[in-house]
Amino acid sequence: MNIETEVRAIFKLFGEGRFDLALAKAQALHRQAPQLPVSNYCMGHALAALQRPRDAVPFLRKAAQLEPRNVDFLVRFGRALLDSGRVREAESVLMKARDINPSLPIVPWTLGVFYASIDRFDKAVEHYSTVMSLKLPHGFDNNAKLDWAFALIEVGRTKEAEVPLRELLNDPKARGTALAHLAAIEPFPLDSPEFAMLEQELLRSDHSAMDRSVLLHTKARCLSSAKDIEGEYALLRESKLVRAKKDTSEAFGRQVDSLISVFSQENIAELSKIAGDNPFQPIHVLGLPRSGTTLVERILASHSTVAGAGELEVVAEFVRTVLNGHAVTEFLALARKMGGAALRQQLNEIEATMRFLGNGKDRIVDKMPHNFLFVGLLAAVFPKGSIVHCFRHPADNFLSGFKANLLDAHFYFDDPAIFISYFGHYRRLMEHWYRVLPGRIFPLHYERLVTEPKPMITSLLSFCQLGWEEDCLYPEQGESRIATASVHQARSPINAKSVGGWTKYQSRLQIIADTCGEGDFTPLANPGS
Repeated sequence: MNIETEVRAIFKLFGEGRFDLALAKAQALHRQAPQLPVSNYCMGHALAALQRPRDAVPFLRKAAQLEPRNVDFLVRFGRALLDSGRVREAESVLMKARDINPSLPIVPWTLGVFYASIDRFDKAVEHYSTVMSLKLPHGFDNNAKLDWAFALIEVGRTKEAEVPLRELLNDPKARGTALAHLAAIEPFPLDSPEFAMLEQELLRSDHSAMDRSVLLHTKARCLSSAKDIEGEYALLRESKLVRAKKDTSEAFGRQVDSLISVFSQENIAELSKIAGDNPFQPIHVLGLPRSGTTLVERILASHSTVAGAGELEVVAEFVRTVLNGHAVTEFLALARKMGGAALRQQLNEIEATMRFLGNGKDRIVDKMPHNFLFVGLLAAVFPKGSIVHCFRHPADNFLSGFKANLLDAHFYFDDPAIFISYFGHYRRLMEHWYRVLPGRIFPLHYERLVTEPKPMITSLLSFCQLGWEEDCLYPEQGESRIATASVHQARSPINAKSVGGWTKYQSRLQIIADTCGEGDFTPLANPGS
């Protein structure tokens, strides 16, 4: 095997997006030359491109160790660390790359991606602005413009964002995404040139399923603004069907069965003994996505002693580390085998990551919604922490998710019937957590929060052992970070505008209300009331 020829072939495959074949060739190269920096880089690059960042990290680490001043190696390594949730190490590696060559566009661009991913859009704008001041390779400039514009939108500088977005309307490859961002700032009137351009984009046959879904979603936003409810719903439904997400409700039901089985009251108590008396006091805000978790994080982060860390993967990563490929039913046995010292080391990593994102504040909020899966674990390993469960009327919850252009993992927001199935399993799990953890979960009823904020916020702060502060009534005035689909609503004052919104679509969503009821978990937290 001619190594130089093989490396060129692998890089050619990278450029063509043929990552499976690139990985196969990289594996053959690595078997022949495991100590060669570029063979490790090729392995890491291919694995990262195939959405396997945790597998990529060891190879990219070795490549960077063997060639510590290779900026490309460092940038790829830093990005894999970031995608693995290891944000502190990622920043350190990316800063090292910047120190070596700050004028290489990929360096400030990846730093922009880094800060955007941890919701620090102020810093992301700074680094993207640096990118825009450099001479950019052909094809890279438009991607950089889109990222820069998105970050500007996130910090509220929408007028500035419109400038690069309107420039991108002249590029057929970037036009669809630019239109989507512009419509997110303000939906297009149906008689506007931009709406006509959007219609023309939808006539193209060369869009990917994802891009077409985004365009349909953008048109639906415009129809909603024009009060065309039926037209909006039909387009949203089509946008979901185009992406053809896989319904994994049955698998989710089996996962719930396993979690209920392993996290009994007795097993939670044993796990708590293994982990020890951890003094860290995180606040975990959880529930179904679009249930109010972003608003609650911003309310808490308006308190002088609290910082919002966004949606973190640290808890899920901790679970993956303990399981190491085993079934969740083996969690307690594996924790016993791991032992208290090793378990606490992993928990210390979670604390370190949260404190890194916490700007020196004493209390830090992780608002990852799907941590509802791990409530029993959180109660066991963070006995002094606070767990806040957000919920709202199921039909409003579905509608909010249905209108948002969410990732494929949120398949349950694509269809009322699928949502009903998913919600049933979710409710069964939450009922279990309330039953085995009396007094450990605060039930945050969204409708009560937005209609009568002060009583609910008073109770919330008291549960989290925080003193009353008036600023918590006005989260829109704070500077806490947002990087979720809830961003635009969360920048508004607390309001009840979305309450009962599902009734506008009653003919389609009544089935959710009839099947799922009001979705109020408060009685479970107060069974005697």
